[in-house]
Amino acid sequence: VVAAFVLVRYGVGFLKRNFLHSFFKVPVVIELQNKRISTKALVDTGNQLKDPLTLKPVMIVEFAVLKKILPPEVVAALGEENEPDLQRIIDSLSGSPWASRIRLVPFTSIGKNKGMLVGIRPDEVIVLTADSDVRVKDIIIGIYHRPLSPEGAYRALLHPDVLDPTMLGL
Repeated sequence: VVAAFVLVRYGVGFLKRNFLHSFFKVPVVIELQNKRISTKALVDTGNQLKDPLTLKPVMIVEFAVLKKILPPEVVAALGEENEPDLQRIIDSLSGSPWASRIRLVPFTSIGKNKGMLVGIRPDEVIVLTADSDVRVKDIIIGIYHRPLSPEGAYRALLHPDVLDPTMLGL
């Protein structure tokens, strides 16, 4: 009985840490203006963020990942601070070809009521699954200025609708 208790107690924790996390972590490729970047994303079933205008799902990605493929004027506009200055971003990108790609996505999270996330419309996001590659064009990338995983196991949070065949028209 004691052995079974120990096995169940520590076995479940081991499965959660290793099996379930690896099951919900998927590689993704983000394409923007003929540039690509790959990263690991966690399928976040709690992520229900959608662009309020287009109702496209929002995938949250760390700024540190995206700035490798963003043009210098967008990187400069977004700044390095944890809470970007939304008015400065709008002012500095207005009139730029990038202005049509920028979105402001309202959100609520634990400890943050009525927040605003800066988003960008990519050319495409490719989710690499074991079965096939899922290509998504109708998505917004929410830019997050802090690490999403303390140990760096993933650098993006994938909206669950992206893997739902009914949402993809499959």
